[in-house]
Amino acid sequence: LSKQGGEPDVRQNALWKAAELLREKNGLDHAVPLYRQFIKTYPEAFELVVEAYQILIDHARKISDTAGYHDLLQKLVDFEKRQPMKRTERTRLLAARASLVLSEEAITGYHKIRLSLPLQKSLPGKRAALEKAIGALNAVVSYAEADTATEATYRMAELYHDFADQLRNSPIPSGLSNIEQDQYRQILSSQAKPFMIQAISTHIINAERLRDGVYTPAVQNSLDQLFSLYPVRYGKREKLPLNRAWLKDIVPDMAGQESLSKIMQWIRKGDHKKFAQALENFMQTHPGSPAKSALELLFSLQKGLTSEAESALKSMSKSKAYPSARIAFFTAILDRRKGLFKEAERNYIQAIQEDDGFAEAYLNLGILYDLYLLDHKKALQQYQKYLSFNDSDSPSVEIWIRDIRQQLATLDKNV
Repeated sequence: LSKQGGEPDVRQNALWKAAELLREKNGLDHAVPLYRQFIKTYPEAFELVVEAYQILIDHARKISDTAGYHDLLQKLVDFEKRQPMKRTERTRLLAARASLVLSEEAITGYHKIRLSLPLQKSLPGKRAALEKAIGALNAVVSYAEADTATEATYRMAELYHDFADQLRNSPIPSGLSNIEQDQYRQILSSQAKPFMIQAISTHIINAERLRDGVYTPAVQNSLDQLFSLYPVRYGKREKLPLNRAWLKDIVPDMAGQESLSKIMQWIRKGDHKKFAQALENFMQTHPGSPAKSALELLFSLQKGLTSEAESALKSMSKSKAYPSARIAFFTAILDRRKGLFKEAERNYIQAIQEDDGFAEAYLNLGILYDLYLLDHKKALQQYQKYLSFNDSDSPSVEIWIRDIRQQLATLDKNV
């Protein structure tokens, strides 16, 4: 049917169906020529041509045809770009993903260039490679597809950060005195500063996408980087109750409490081997204790092991040994880590309603409002409430409060 005369639509559909059937029956290797023929014969079938390119891309990657793989990626991007009026969500997604892969070549080229003496000769090439990589990543962002745009933004920020670090730590010319070396380092630091500021600003662009309900692994990666790059505003972590006090009703005996202190120590350090051994020793003296699931939950949360934490929390809930406020609190932490911010808010509020002295719940709810829901007025209220219960963290939390007040004052002034 695809070769005989008749309506073009009939021949087109027949060729596509033939490729699909051959792929299903004999494997993709045998169907590749038909997909290539389809692309060449029916370029007006926009969506199917894009799909055909993607099928060929997947095949080239599978057989490790690197040159063919990148050639097909570029052809998909070029073809999809030429017909913007026919673009669909699916074609935009595939083109964005292809563009992200293609950007890796420019990024690799940037990393291959090292700054060396004399700096005035090596720096222009490094700077040009940086701009080329940034341009390639900006092309990815232009597709406005959440996963690829946030990943490209994160990579841009990391490139600016790397450039600043390399410039700041570039070789010092020989023959300089100690004072001259210090002065040279100061000059390098001043030249690197704008790139570090650009790195921070680009990470913030990613973090601010939360306002539009966009939360991806790359957004969280940017928040993680901002934790150290901009600690006044982003250096905030949910607080876990890594002390034995809240387990006193579960393990009332003094020997058990001392064992819990040792276990908490290994949880803080994230030492799985020593944690497991200490927990085993504890369970030998306290067989069947419901504290086991709570300790496993704390360790999993500390290490970022979400599925293990969910399993431990399920065991805690079944034991009926813990107040519902505790269950809601830990559920909220897991909700936040899964990007379920409104659910996390509801669970923190439930924990506070059932235990109005639950200091960690106030703090974590404040961080949720501050970094993820971007409601700074509510964050301010929760931080202030936390300080009324716990002054051990007062210096850092007071800094957060001052920063939020400055942000709100600036916002009011702009309005």
